[in-house]
Amino acid sequence: MRDRVLFSFRGEEAGPTLVIVTAMHGNEPAGVEGALRLARRLESAGGVVGGEVVALVGHRAALAQGRRFLDRDLNRIWRYPPGQVATLQEGRERRDLTRTLAGILRRARGPVRVFDIHTTSGLGPPYTVVGDSDWGRITADRLPVPRVLGLARRISGTLSGWLDRQGIGNLVLEAGAHTDPASPRRTEEILRLTLSLMGIVGSKEIEVPEAEEALLRRCRHLPPLLELVHRHPVRPGDRFEMQPGYENLAPIREGEVLAHDRRGPVRSPLTGWILMPLYQLQGEDGFFVVVPARRYPEDGPLEPARRGDAFQSAGDGIA
Repeated sequence: MRDRVLFSFRGEEAGPTLVIVTAMHGNEPAGVEGALRLARRLESAGGVVGGEVVALVGHRAALAQGRRFLDRDLNRIWRYPPGQVATLQEGRERRDLTRTLAGILRRARGPVRVFDIHTTSGLGPPYTVVGDSDWGRITADRLPVPRVLGLARRISGTLSGWLDRQGIGNLVLEAGAHTDPASPRRTEEILRLTLSLMGIVGSKEIEVPEAEEALLRRCRHLPPLLELVHRHPVRPGDRFEMQPGYENLAPIREGEVLAHDRRGPVRSPLTGWILMPLYQLQGEDGFFVVVPARRYPEDGPLEPARRGDAFQSAGDGIA
């Protein structure tokens, strides 16, 4: 079983702390690999300028077994009082993880921010999931990958939601597929950019322009801002099975058969882009549908883009 702390780099000068949380789901090792890639780069660069960067393993027991969770999904139980989940394996992981975070907060010499790294069962590009954190929104706006709004509020009991309630700035990254060899590299590239934006490292020392260009090439065909408009839940006994071949942020049409379950075909309720198609045994969400959106005013409510321009960047797959 891995230690909770993967690594820690602490600069001589005071500054912000970035906490990287990996493997909240044990079948998502790409975040661990991406964080370790970052550690090797930081070692070559001579460490950090100021502040601190710490990488943690979220669910050590599930990671050791390569399973999403053991008793309950660790990223769904943060809405419950600690005593209510204390007997679960995930309750014990949660208790130790919060103690580790508390220790990091006590020794911090500036603001503490958390980047929660995930991957999905479907292939596709990286994107960020933006919740209620001001820091998360500001940071996501400056990263060259799509931003998804509304997903954080539709999924209850997440670490991100709990951090919001604690007043700790945070952001979620979906780096790609669990098994995609590119997912660790994308994780490391996005973490590099984030450390530079926070002033924890110098951009020259860790080759920030190279990382930014690689991400821009991968994501330039996608809308920069997307809003969740539909979730398809999966319940025990549904016998849900996705149609093969769907990637994250692939264009879909209204009425398109996306999956089958015990009731028959499962069709898309609208035209948009598919998110998180379920290609694993464990999970409560079959898929999500997102559409382009614009914010107004500055950081206020969402307004879906008009149909005339909503899908202009989707290419040949959408009209």
